[in-house]
Amino acid sequence: MHGCGYMPVSHYAQSIFNDGVYVEIVVNPSVPESSTGVKDAVNNAIIKRFHSKLKTKQEAQSFLKIDVQSITQTPVAYNQQGFVSFYRTNIVLAFHFENAQGESFDVTNTGYYDYSADFTSTIVLDQYRLESISNATNQALDKFISQVAYYGEFYNENR
Repeated sequence: MHGCGYMPVSHYAQSIFNDGVYVEIVVNPSVPESSTGVKDAVNNAIIKRFHSKLKTKQEAQSFLKIDVQSITQTPVAYNQQGFVSFYRTNIVLAFHFENAQGESFDVTNTGYYDYSADFTSTIVLDQYRLESISNATNQALDKFISQVAYYGEFYNENR
């Protein structure tokens, strides 16, 4: 694959994340239960997409701080009786990355996810709401991943 110049995102991420990364999530006090979903989605991305390792703060050479700036639920569709039938979850995440060499960058990304509200059970609706937060987080992470790839290429060219 090197003939065409293509490099997978994990190639760039490895040069940025060194041998592992410490992840810190700053919880939004208005939606504290969302921090678990956000942290799980981020940890998954570090391991599966970046092919890196999670480290303790003492062991890490790279640090990723994610501030959950806002999570909103907005009605986007109504049924014939006038009740909400779909909600949209919007999330805003501020990313701060820093490595042992003192390189750092900051970006803010958004994500959204629509989910059905046509359930009589509040338990099911709440489960869908929490899943939508994870899915919106994944969308914001997708943007961050491409930014890491760009930053990794830039970082490697200027070494």
